[in-house]
Amino acid sequence: MKSILITGAASGIGAATVKKLASRKVCFTLTTKSNLEGLSSVIQFAENKGAKVKYICGDLSQKKFLKKLVNLARSSTGSIDQFISNAGYADKKEFGEFNNDDLDRKSVV
Repeated sequence: MKSILITGAASGIGAATVKKLASRKVCFTLTTKSNLEGLSSVIQFAENKGAKVKYICGDLSQKKFLKKLVNLARSSTGSIDQFISNAGYADKKEFGEFNNDDLDRKSVV
């Protein structure tokens, strides 16, 4: 069974990727920061296709959360075969208004 970790899986490209890859041969670990409603719909679709699904909600910029996420992903198969880093967020600031902390946060997520 292939283990696939996808961030930003509740909507958009992340959700579409889950739907494209979902099968009995896949064990997903999915995450979203806060869109549990969207993630629930994606999980239901994947499970209906026979995929195994684990999920966790949290902030990818927090190291403690990242450790939980990786441990969850490894808990079923012992490894992560594919990692799809799809999470992102919109910041409405003009580019010249960003400070170093803002830019660091964008690169982490």
